[in-house]
Amino acid sequence: MREIIVNKHREKTVRIEDVISTDPIFAKKDGVLKGMIVKECDGWILRIGGSTGATGWHATLDECILSCLEYGYEFFTE
Repeated sequence: MREIIVNKHREKTVRIEDVISTDPIFAKKDGVLKGMIVKECDGWILRIGGSTGATGWHATLDECILSCLEYGYEFFTE
């Protein structure tokens, strides 16, 4: 998997603006897989188990990812 980055560049990474919204986007926290970003009727949300979302729904994928960064989530895609 490649890590999704916002303002830095490393090997095996993809910039947030290059993420394809139809690809799976996984979230890790403290190195452990915690959930997945999904598109639902109300917007984009990081699902972290059952019906639980990390920060609620967001109008865009970028907003969803950025809202979760302050909680220590890292994002990855294939």
